[in-house]
Amino acid sequence: MSIIKNGNMLKRLSISVCLTGAILLMPGCSEEVKVYADPAGTVEVNTNKEFIVTLEANPTTGYFWQASYDKDILKLVDKTYKQNNTRTPTVGVGGIDTFRFKALKAGGTEIQFAYKRPWESEIGKQVTFKVMVK
Repeated sequence: MSIIKNGNMLKRLSISVCLTGAILLMPGCSEEVKVYADPAGTVEVNTNKEFIVTLEANPTTGYFWQASYDKDILKLVDKTYKQNNTRTPTVGVGGIDTFRFKALKAGGTEIQFAYKRPWESEIGKQVTFKVMVK
């Protein structure tokens, strides 16, 4: 009976070690991705690493953040929106736009964000983040 119990423990330990190793090898798990919400500072990132920029948004008003950046230095990996504190989408409730970028090569650049309605030429807000890729 003790052999079966020890065998089960060994099996559980092996599974646990394998899962831990898999989690550490997953992108973003072994290294924290920095999040920037304040354009006053400078985004500092190493080449081939990712970072996130978050901006308050409310697409129910028709306004969306549009990013302009040097595609030789940065790559937009993902853009998502999450509404604040609601279980179902609600008109009028704002949230956060999340832009995930990857640094492609060393250099200094900027990401310019324009908050505007796609059918209008007027920009509601404009924000610029300075980026230094090492």
